[in-house]
Amino acid sequence: WDPSPNAPAKRFATVSFDAPFEDPDTLERFADVSDCASLEWENVPVTLTDGLEKLIRVRPGSRSLGLAQDRTKEKGFLTDHHIPITNYAVINDPSELGAVRLELPWIVKTATLGYDG
Repeated sequence: WDPSPNAPAKRFATVSFDAPFEDPDTLERFADVSDCASLEWENVPVTLTDGLEKLIRVRPGSRSLGLAQDRTKEKGFLTDHHIPITNYAVINDPSELGAVRLELPWIVKTATLGYDG
């Protein structure tokens, strides 16, 4: 299921759906022909996985997906669970850059969306 008829996995699928992720009719049709679902990438709307989880098994689940979609939440989760990560700083405005006290070089990323390549 992908809004694009040219999504890479569709050429291997027995059944596929060309519809927006927010389409509730497609959600029902998708669940009817699926025992489970896995996500190919993290920019699927969490509302989609929330809805699907009521009908079929989804991995990763919407909680994990929500963390993966927001690097700030993800870093906070890892820190809260004592999982070692590299030092980081959250910048909400470019004017805050001068206050960052991390060694160079830096990698600057958006908290949401973007592509790591």
